[in-house]
Amino acid sequence: MVVVIYVVFLISNIGIEYIPIEDPSILKSVLQFGFNCILAWISYLLVRTFKLTNDRLLTSKITNIWLAILGIILVLFLLIVINIPKNTEDIFSGGLNLLVNSFFGAIAAAVFEEFLVRLLAFSSFLEIFKKNKYSLVFASIASSFLFGVLHISNLTTQSFEATMQQIFYATVLGLCFSVIRIRFNGLKYVIFLHFLIDFQPTIIDKGIAASSWEQIFLVFIPIAIVSIICLIQLNKDNKNLNYLF
Repeated sequence: MVVVIYVVFLISNIGIEYIPIEDPSILKSVLQFGFNCILAWISYLLVRTFKLTNDRLLTSKITNIWLAILGIILVLFLLIVINIPKNTEDIFSGGLNLLVNSFFGAIAAAVFEEFLVRLLAFSSFLEIFKKNKYSLVFASIASSFLFGVLHISNLTTQSFEATMQQIFYATVLGLCFSVIRIRFNGLKYVIFLHFLIDFQPTIIDKGIAASSWEQIFLVFIPIAIVSIICLIQLNKDNKNLNYLF
């Protein structure tokens, strides 16, 4: 169902692009957001809960330390790499058209992708691995890799190298998103973080340019390492959880 929903999403993108309205258009962004919400709702109906469990999630002192480290890394990532203050300033100074398109583009991607991957796909992988003692870790890695691979569809609008880089760092961010999804037993904080990352003027562009692999590794390897450590710790702290699916 994850694949089917994603294919429908791609088809809807193509269909909306062929609507004879000047591009970029506010109407297209709103239409895509509406369609993404429908697909997100379908993903929810297949799981019927945002929670992993009704039990209280436990975090040991060492886990809280690693979560704090990940939080600090994320703040630095948002402020320095993503540069949220500059993105926000550029968007608000770029006129109503840019503001609306950037907002709906970011929120549409955040809602759809998190419902599809961190809800439906994660729940499915957790069902597969639930008898394994590292079920949360394996479900997080598998769903994060899927999250990265889904970006291969961008090959139609950008270079092969740029797409491979996007697959890599989307997978890493997926690990980080999984930590937040597990720690807070829901999606709202993950969706908000995803929105912050995507809320930039370039989201309405057709593709991204490749960066140097050295820069990519320098930024994302620390995020990957700390995220995996957090996942392992959360798994150890909550090894006896009763999942809702």
